[in-house]
Amino acid sequence: MRLRSGSRHIYGRAAIAAAAALAILCLVASSCGVHPGPWKVSYHAGSFSVSGVFALDDKHVWVAGGGSIFFYDGSSWAVQYEDIRQGPVTVTAADANHAWAAGGEGAGTILFYDGSTWRPQYSTPDRSVTSISAADPSHVWAIGSNDEGQPSRIYFFNGSSWTEQLSMAVNFHDVFALDGTHAWTVGEDAGGRSAVYFYDGTSWKEQYGAPRGVWLIGVCAYDAGNAWAVGFTAEGGGAIFSFDGNGWRKQHYAPEGLHRVTAADSRHVWAAGGVGKEGPIYFYDGIRWKRQHSGSEPIFDISSAGPEDAWAGGGRGNVLTYDARYASPR
Repeated sequence: MRLRSGSRHIYGRAAIAAAAALAILCLVASSCGVHPGPWKVSYHAGSFSVSGVFALDDKHVWVAGGGSIFFYDGSSWAVQYEDIRQGPVTVTAADANHAWAAGGEGAGTILFYDGSTWRPQYSTPDRSVTSISAADPSHVWAIGSNDEGQPSRIYFFNGSSWTEQLSMAVNFHDVFALDGTHAWTVGEDAGGRSAVYFYDGTSWKEQYGAPRGVWLIGVCAYDAGNAWAVGFTAEGGGAIFSFDGNGWRKQHYAPEGLHRVTAADSRHVWAAGGVGKEGPIYFYDGIRWKRQHSGSEPIFDISSAGPEDAWAGGGRGNVLTYDARYASPR
């Protein structure tokens, strides 16, 4: 149907009016504080990957990457330590005066923070120390990683000294310490079989063997009856497994591979990962998992200090902060 010239003007005016109304609505929404989602970039550390994140509380947050350790005191970020030779890639804390970071290039290094200064505390013969977790000042575990075909090592700190606790032909990826008798690690053997290993205060033992085609690389726990492990599938997706105190089971599959998982409690659990330009964060509310954030950079680590306080580190040097005010209701 042909329109008369006057009709064109009417439709044109209507389109302009609609666009103006939409612009006003967007302006009003912005002034009312509408937020695109609960996760936002709060700090740009640099042109490198943020590989380690640990949140003790909302005023004590550390991130590691690019040879540096950054600290958030509740109001601003600052460089707390810098040494590219030590190359810290992972960080943990038992309290404000007992924090550890680890890394190394060609030799494993563990650093200790006493509340005022970071200093080297222990060196290992490994290529690097890639994961560290503190349950308290006297129960700290670290993973020494090596080239493919060489054993990984688990080190333990008892409050005064570090010792090698386990050497095994398994490529360990992550370690999480709940207390002196509950610690977990994940990794795969030379045949590619992935598993969860558990420390009961006496020895490390395999606790769960993952299905073929699943590789677990992240683990955490809220208490002895609530633990989670995440990783990649052979198809390129992600897998989440949960532990209820008696056994492990598959809990969720995601389209993207997952690197790390953190739990504030049994109803506030986050899993993060991605490769390339994908950076998803998934949230578990005690009932189901759902995507909470879709980013443009992979998320390599994530840490929560409580149900309303969590931070994540990205592959492009960004630190993301969780704001519970903008989380969708369950």
